[in-house]
Amino acid sequence: MNLVDLFAQRLKTDPSGPLITYYDTDTGERIELSATSLANWINKTANFLTDELMVDEGATIQLNLPLHWQSLVWLQAAWACGLAVDLDSHSEHSVVITSQAQAQAQVPSSPADDLVVLSLRPLGLPCDVELPVGALDFATSVRTHGDYFAGPSLGTDRLALVDDQEHFTDSDLVTAWTDNTRGDHERVLFCGTDLTATSIGQTWVATLINQGSLVVVCPSEQSHERLTDLASQEGARTIIRG
Repeated sequence: MNLVDLFAQRLKTDPSGPLITYYDTDTGERIELSATSLANWINKTANFLTDELMVDEGATIQLNLPLHWQSLVWLQAAWACGLAVDLDSHSEHSVVITSQAQAQAQVPSSPADDLVVLSLRPLGLPCDVELPVGALDFATSVRTHGDYFAGPSLGTDRLALVDDQEHFTDSDLVTAWTDNTRGDHERVLFCGTDLTATSIGQTWVATLINQGSLVVVCPSEQSHERLTDLASQEGARTIIRG
């Protein structure tokens, strides 16, 4: 089963239960998203990629974001389009996805490149800073796109992720996180901000495989007592620090 099929399976079996709960203890943000809510974001983002950015199946985009519910949306949307995602901020690709905090440092290398900027503000609000000339504010751009996406037929051996020049197919990611100690339908709390192949596996991939749910807490500097309290409030049995 590939990564797109795993999400489709979750959407079918538990469309309304919490899938991701995201905390930012600096801003006080707490947002809870079901598979249905995430599917809406994923489908709109996939349509934005194919219809507005004109990214073709098999291409690679650069994702320069922290671990966040919106970065997981972008991962799943890219995979639904048949794209690979490169996490290396120094790589060169025609489409770069970044945060408003990093946007000025990542002005595309040519006018033909697309720079998409996410505010990462609560509720997916638009950016509140001046963006580089030609950059697209994701929050305002994605709104006009449809919430249904019919993607290409995908296998399991296509390139899905690049991290530190290491390449991972769908099969690599699913196999790596299928044989773990997490129980079925388990709720896990993950504290960390680095978006890596490992953190993606620990959070998103393992959660889909086990039909569980995920609590993401940032920033990463949290006391053990704070995380224990949050885990108790959220019904999370396992705490993982990234």
